[in-house]
Amino acid sequence: MLSFPVELLDAVCSELNTQELVVLARTHSRLYHVVQRALFRDVAIRVPTTLQVVNLLAGRPEIARHVRHFELRLAPTTQLLRNVYRRLATALANMPNLLSLSLFLDPRASWILADASPHRLSYFASSFSFDSHLASFLHRTPRLVELSIDPPCYEPAALNPAALPLLSQFTGSSQLAQALVPGRPVHSIHLNDGDLTEAVAETLAKSTAPIQLLIAETSSHSVSLLGTLTRCMQHLNYLRILSTYNFLDAPDTVSSLAQLPLPYLT
Repeated sequence: MLSFPVELLDAVCSELNTQELVVLARTHSRLYHVVQRALFRDVAIRVPTTLQVVNLLAGRPEIARHVRHFELRLAPTTQLLRNVYRRLATALANMPNLLSLSLFLDPRASWILADASPHRLSYFASSFSFDSHLASFLHRTPRLVELSIDPPCYEPAALNPAALPLLSQFTGSSQLAQALVPGRPVHSIHLNDGDLTEAVAETLAKSTAPIQLLIAETSSHSVSLLGTLTRCMQHLNYLRILSTYNFLDAPDTVSSLAQLPLPYLT
């Protein structure tokens, strides 16, 4: 087995569970390094008691560089010491090869991204406010394809128009979508906060790619809004809108919607 190519050893390790990998690592120094790549490729932290791995990644850059997918998802009420955030910031700076990153913790802790530069990152999701720290971080992620920002964002920090050149999928507030979608190749949009109005639809239609998926909530007259979407988003093939509009006189939705080229309409 020691004579196998590295790629084959990696494939073998990917089929083993954590306990089996630990046993294998103890058999030979060459296998130890192969196992390290498999053990730390995907790191998910969902309870504070497992935060010790952050200390390991902060203190061992040679291990942190193996991480490809990192997720830290804690309850909103979880309180962490300032020193824990500092160690997390160091750990993120030690992970230049990240492909996906999910950080759900204190929305004010975006400063931990200050030294992180994962140039290969394609997916980023967080509960951080869209402030200058987050904007600066996104400037350093030229390969980002999917972005998901959880909290409402009413005054997002400015982002250079040249940033996020490959962004194609966005989840976030209506306000943030209006700031990020125009001029970028976004084809899938999920608005998790804010109102989809006809003016917002017109702004989102300024994406450089045809919008194919749109999920949102609106307080506007649904039929009128759908007419706008039909006109400015002609390539939509999935649309889901929750309307809070108070219809006093219900429109004839059957005849109104018959003209819309939307295969999936809910």
